[in-house]
Amino acid sequence: MGKRKQPANIEVRGARVNNLKHVDVDVPLNSFVGVTGVSGSGKSSLALGVLYAEGSRRYLDGLSSYQRRRINQAQAPRVDSVEHVPAALALRQRPPAPGPRSSVATLSEVGAVLRLSMSRLGSHLCPEGHPVAATPAAWASERLVCPVDGLEFHLPSAESFSSASLGACPRCQGLGQVSEVDRGALIPDPSLTLDQGAVAPWRLTGRKHMPVVAKELGVRTDVPFEELTPREQEIVLDGPTTKRHVVITSKNGRAFEMDAVYESAVQSVLSLGTSARSSGERHGADRFLIWAPCSECGGSGLGPAARTSTLLGRTLPQLLALPLEALPGFSQELRDAASEGSDAPRTSGAGHDGGAPAGAAGSPVPFAPGDSEPPAAADLPALNQEPAAHLGAELLRAVEPLLRLGLGYLSPDRRGETLSTGERQRMELAATAMRRTTGMLYVLDEPTVGLHPEAVAGLVGVMDSIVEQGNSLVVVDHDVAVLKAADQLIEVGPGAGRHGGTITAQGTPAQLEADPHSVTGPYLAGGASVVLGPSLAPPPESEWLNMRVSEYLSLRDIDLRLPLGRISVITGVSGAGKSALIVDSLVPGIESMLSEARKPAWVQSLSVPGLTRLVVADSTPIGANARSTPATYSGVFDEVRKRYAATDEAKARGWGASWFSYNTAKGGRCPECEGLGELSLDLQYLPDLEMVCPVCHGLRYTDQTREVLLDGLDVAAFLKQTIEDAEANWTGSAKGRKTLRSLIEVGLGYLTLGEATPALSGGESQRLRLATELGRGQDGGIFVFDEPGIGLHPRDVATLVGVLRSLVAAGGTVIVIEHDLDLIANADWIVDVGPGGGDQGGRIIAEGTVRQVLAGAPGTEGSVIAPWLRAHLGVGG
Repeated sequence: MGKRKQPANIEVRGARVNNLKHVDVDVPLNSFVGVTGVSGSGKSSLALGVLYAEGSRRYLDGLSSYQRRRINQAQAPRVDSVEHVPAALALRQRPPAPGPRSSVATLSEVGAVLRLSMSRLGSHLCPEGHPVAATPAAWASERLVCPVDGLEFHLPSAESFSSASLGACPRCQGLGQVSEVDRGALIPDPSLTLDQGAVAPWRLTGRKHMPVVAKELGVRTDVPFEELTPREQEIVLDGPTTKRHVVITSKNGRAFEMDAVYESAVQSVLSLGTSARSSGERHGADRFLIWAPCSECGGSGLGPAARTSTLLGRTLPQLLALPLEALPGFSQELRDAASEGSDAPRTSGAGHDGGAPAGAAGSPVPFAPGDSEPPAAADLPALNQEPAAHLGAELLRAVEPLLRLGLGYLSPDRRGETLSTGERQRMELAATAMRRTTGMLYVLDEPTVGLHPEAVAGLVGVMDSIVEQGNSLVVVDHDVAVLKAADQLIEVGPGAGRHGGTITAQGTPAQLEADPHSVTGPYLAGGASVVLGPSLAPPPESEWLNMRVSEYLSLRDIDLRLPLGRISVITGVSGAGKSALIVDSLVPGIESMLSEARKPAWVQSLSVPGLTRLVVADSTPIGANARSTPATYSGVFDEVRKRYAATDEAKARGWGASWFSYNTAKGGRCPECEGLGELSLDLQYLPDLEMVCPVCHGLRYTDQTREVLLDGLDVAAFLKQTIEDAEANWTGSAKGRKTLRSLIEVGLGYLTLGEATPALSGGESQRLRLATELGRGQDGGIFVFDEPGIGLHPRDVATLVGVLRSLVAAGGTVIVIEHDLDLIANADWIVDVGPGGGDQGGRIIAEGTVRQVLAGAPGTEGSVIAPWLRAHLGVGG
């Protein structure tokens, strides 16, 4: 029998997802394929909307209808055909937020291996407190017998060491932390009376009548809180939950009677925290809570039994507190113990030669901070040698991809909710590498999010290993180092929106460098630059932001100085402390200066001369469904609806502005789809079918509503326009034109006014928020951006830099957390945090202008970003 021929490519024909224009393309199988192009060109539509959607759909077709009902399935793409597509998995730009019990251990295989190792290889205390080593014989019966007192007890399972299951601490329910009411935040201004709003929790929804009830309990509500008697203050803060008949006066002066239950200030916080129906209500309660490590479990989330078993002299909390980079050493200890049997006594407290532990591979693991010296560990019994060697190797296999991705500074007990977006994405990528599958298609969306240039080599290594295992890899990215490592590149473009959606170039990185039609080629060749002009000189000493931070996560007594009226970039390797310094310290610190928000305890001092406002532009999705569009978010649609209502036709029919809103039930929206333009049909075990509304044909409005014309367009046609076209044809107010112009200036002119904002990329969402700030005075305004370069082609970075400089020209101060070298090169001031991640970071290792950093001037000699910046700009040190 002759050798069967295997397909070489995924063959896509007639792809019409989003802005793709009947695209035909062959995507090589068993290769690393990069997909690039300017923002909005259609890259993600091809990679995720076609390849992943069709690959995952076909994979799920192999499951039973019963199983498919319980899985969120991707929509079948609008395409003529897709041939030879493997089963597909996607790693998206914004991984889902981890739950409160998640940690690095649970998000990876590390936790599972450590729990199983502790269960099967560890020593467990009998009811009388004697350590009993687990043996293979005990595994079968799941019973242990104490050799000292003969007592028999259950062998703990792996789940007995899980904070989300049997091993959870009874006090904190496995969370590792407990909350208590911050009494200092309940009465932020004691000079106010209760009637004036002295009790902050009573200002929240549903509790504004509490002063009236307190008055019925004998508390004077027209006297400053600080002048109330101790008894009155006690009633306000901790009074009993009791019912009183009161008369409430509404805002319009109408009085009505009710039986109201009194909630003290403390009880208001507690009850709101347990009954909150929305994230906003939960956030309202969180303002008055202090979270602290659980005193019973020490923050581990583990119950008493799970904290007493030991493995090579270590408890599970001690192992989980180690940085990941120390676990290869512990893995080696397990394998050493397996090979040596019971002939050589071993402990985990010192090296083989009695020296200090190093934590490197083959060396004993260092103690976690605060650990007491553990007792010397008995050797693993001879019968456990093979399992010990196996589990030791599994631990090394689980941790290795995490280390290659630069996450060695994280400890397994690090809470998942404290991880950055980039860290979560790399955790998912490491889990993908751990699967060691063959024949899969993996689609990665911007895997360089949050990644320092120094760590890109490790990322490329992990991606190469996925392909070497016999898989196909499609990566949407703009990082030149990643694109150069690909076997083949597919460029989508040439422009964005309606100007994109075609394949403009395809080939090896070298072929794209030489392709005159490629937008990316000049950046691959190093011939394109986005340094737009000279940086601004630092301002006088009186015009600087100053903040001192004590200890928080990896931060250690940092003094941060940033020039006002300039662009400052905060850079550093992943885990160095950038987000802790800016997002967790500076932002809430400034918020406390502008409102009643509580300043973080670790922010010791903060000075921002001339501060007037704070704007934080992040990349989270805008809106929850298709009702949110660029037209509604920017406010342009408010004016447009009024203009339609002012036409003679609308007046004759008695239609006001609300009639032209697709969000208003009593108006001109389509009754079938309720103004969404599409219907979602539940097909049980099949994916929900998203279909264009058969009544309005996706136009959102009734036929009668669309009979009213403005400048020759009905309201549905207006929303179908791109922002560029709307601005060119605009006949409304100067303010409306200015708003549209701002959207174009931030590079979003290709979007349609009626496009659903939740479907925008992280970079597009961030720029849409930014557009609302352009064209206005910004004196005293602080603008904070967390990786605004996400999803941006190098050509788009030039547009972004121009926008940031316009904010500075209007009097604002821009602070950016970023790894993009083009954006860093355009900064006025650089702050390099590091030098490493975790315990190796948390310090400012360099600060200065771009020229100072490039030259290695005093104060910048230790910069980690400097050599990468020099290489990128082609300058010497």
